[in-house]
Amino acid sequence: MRMVNNFVVVVVLVVVIVLLLLLLLLLLLLLSLWHAMRMVSNGMVAIASTLVAMAIASTWLAACSLRIAPAPFLIEKITPTKTYSLHKDESDDDDPARPNISTAFRTPSVALCLSGGLRTFLLPAVHGGFKELLGEIPGHGLDEEDSAPDFFMYATLGDAAPKSQCGTPFEFEPVMADRPMAEEILAKEFTSGRYELVDGSGSVNETNIDQYVGHRGECFNVRFWAAAHPQNLVRSVNQLNHVVRVLKMLRASEQEHAGKKYDFVILARPDLE
Repeated sequence: MRMVNNFVVVVVLVVVIVLLLLLLLLLLLLLSLWHAMRMVSNGMVAIASTLVAMAIASTWLAACSLRIAPAPFLIEKITPTKTYSLHKDESDDDDPARPNISTAFRTPSVALCLSGGLRTFLLPAVHGGFKELLGEIPGHGLDEEDSAPDFFMYATLGDAAPKSQCGTPFEFEPVMADRPMAEEILAKEFTSGRYELVDGSGSVNETNIDQYVGHRGECFNVRFWAAAHPQNLVRSVNQLNHVVRVLKMLRASEQEHAGKKYDFVILARPDLE
């Protein structure tokens, strides 16, 4: 009903504008005739007739243009739209705009993966922060729709060699974690999680690093990677190896759940508050 009222208002405005224009043209015609009569009185009949003809022609052309030219705001703009059915057709397979009905209305499956040295993870503020994070993430594990996100950890109890900042005398002593305390915390606070704790700082060391890194002499021989700091490369490769190990645990869980995949995977180190 509101659209009909708006249309009527627009039509009335157009009619009023047309009438005003015609009135203006009529006034111009009368003015031209008045000038023509004055010219006739002065013997300028030819010029007067020409002006009258021009006035009549301009009035007729203006009226025709108003009659046949549509107003721009009255032209209906038609935008093509496409609708989708819940029943998928074969023709929709290659359509990237089609919504995925199977995943659009479900909570995502999420996994939190921690890897690296435990270090300060045993402090209540640190492991308590990860437990709180699991409760706040809007997702679930692979077992139940209403469960918390799954938890995986591959961590080392022993820290690497003392860390030193290149070019400075500062050194950081290694932090050792207690296995019984770590296992108690994991069993109590992360009941739905999987974890593996190893005693050393990593399986990569200066003796076997060439089994993991090719062309070490050509590619890792300057600054941070120089031979004077062999532990830097060992530490970096162990870090990558820890990530690979925890992701293997995640893949094993997916295979146990008939190949179901996690929608989101969060990677973090275990000693951050």
